[in-house]
Amino acid sequence: MKLKQYLKLTGFDIPEPKGVNIAILDSGFNTRNKNVKYRFNAFDKSDDVKDERGHGTAILDVISKISPNSNFYLFKALDKDGKGTMSSIYESLIRVRDIEEIDIVCMSFSSFQQLSITTEKAIKECLENKKILVSALGNDERQQDTYPSAVEGVYKVGALSESVTTRYHLSNYSPTTHFVALGENIRANKEVREGTSFATAIVVGQIAEIMAHHQISKEEVDYKLLEDLFLSSSSRTMDMAKGHLLKGGRDDI
Repeated sequence: MKLKQYLKLTGFDIPEPKGVNIAILDSGFNTRNKNVKYRFNAFDKSDDVKDERGHGTAILDVISKISPNSNFYLFKALDKDGKGTMSSIYESLIRVRDIEEIDIVCMSFSSFQQLSITTEKAIKECLENKKILVSALGNDERQQDTYPSAVEGVYKVGALSESVTTRYHLSNYSPTTHFVALGENIRANKEVREGTSFATAIVVGQIAEIMAHHQISKEEVDYKLLEDLFLSSSSRTMDMAKGHLLKGGRDDI
């Protein structure tokens, strides 16, 4: 199944005329998207967010396909090898925290390394400011906490295989998985991509469209509300969104 088919299956194939405000922390962004409102390079504190890896550009491409009328706030927090530092993540998050307009934060990265005290504090301050934080579980085929998804209040995303009836074989899993989405055969930025990073991008785009359609503010969003609204979009999505495929390492429904 391709992304276009998946979006039709789950009821997200017709974009809303107005979107929301989405921050993306990633490897950079090579884009001329007219809806980019902010750029920040956490390594040199400039607005140069050139992407030497292609990952962040692809993540933006996926989200903008689902929610093309949203605004984007772009943070280069990962380097050309896809690695971030506690400093680069922290410097990005404190700016996310302070930009009132930002509704959703896409963090398509994971690590088994626990966060520094200051970085975890920045995440909690973003949550206190009612930002909706969404993070990938990672691609290690393990049931083990990864960060930042393990921080309470951050939504965890795992990945489905192309069939959308089985777990993507490398996806990590957790008893507290919040959402899953397609994680294979996703064409983005002229390449075919896979993994929980791209499942996370899909979920971010879906949440944006739900908020726009129902005119919900970030202050009103909680997991129960998202469950109910995913259900109204597609019962199939709801079954996926509960993370049944990933809890306890189950491979199928």
